Amino acid sequence: MTSSSVNAIVYYNSIISTTKHGPMLTSDSPKTIQLDKKMSLDALKQAIGNKISLLNGKVVKDIHF
Repeated sequence: MTSSSVNAIVYYNSIISTTKHGPMLTSDSPKTIQLDKKMSLDALKQAIGNKISLLNGKVVKDIHF
């Protein structure tokens, strides 16, 4: 039986820097979120915004995989 959801780690307010070993992502507060495999991009952005407690008027603009 397959699952219809997947867990993901969300890094936000992060910095991408280049080290001698390649790109490195640094984030102070990663969050774990459970996502439905069939959710739309708008629903994904809303779920991420809810998880990281965005203030009124703020929205998730970019998602990088």
